[in-house]
Amino acid sequence: MTGIVIQSLAGLMWTLAYILIILRSRRDKVYGVPLVALSANLTWEFWYTLVELPPHEDPVKLAAQFVVNFVWLVFDLVILAQTLRYGPRQFDWLPRAGFYAMFALVLAVTGPTIVLLNKEFDDVFGVRASFVQNLVMSGLFLAMLNARRSAAGQSLGIALSKMAGTGLAALGVFLYPPAPVYDHSVLLPFLYVAILVVDGVYTAGMWRLRDVPAPAAPVVEKVAA
Repeated sequence: MTGIVIQSLAGLMWTLAYILIILRSRRDKVYGVPLVALSANLTWEFWYTLVELPPHEDPVKLAAQFVVNFVWLVFDLVILAQTLRYGPRQFDWLPRAGFYAMFALVLAVTGPTIVLLNKEFDDVFGVRASFVQNLVMSGLFLAMLNARRSAAGQSLGIALSKMAGTGLAALGVFLYPPAPVYDHSVLLPFLYVAILVVDGVYTAGMWRLRDVPAPAAPVVEKVAA
């Protein structure tokens, strides 16, 4: 199995996760991605689609990377629209304007963090930041599940496709690193394992709560997610 095949499968699994998140969010009338995780995803995909596309000597790979990043960016914008629509109901202890101000602040802090992390390591492919934010995302999904105590906005399919997508992406970078610098990384192998462990815990929790329906009233977030 070549690197392009592994990364393509990873992309397909993450695309499936995005689609399932959007459909579930629409059904349950709640947002489906934790706020910090959504902010990180928006930043990474905007930056590496419209600002600084990762370099590839092969123009086919470059074009494929652009298409994948662009599709993910579009999905993230749909998830953003759902978050702005359903989010204020879930933070009913905040006025609507307060929720929007809070989300803007989260985006203003998270966005530069992702970009500057890549700049700090001179990581033109954004690999380190992508796996750091994946670990944070995994933890936040677990926190969101704990806050809601139901399958509201979430599903076992989302958990499995998210875990498979990240696992395949990690395998692709491990076996076929896009640059020699990743061969000697001590951070990335730790992140691969840590994400797998946290995703496994989240999936187990999702399995246990898979039949607990979303409440009829809007879900109120008791834990910042």
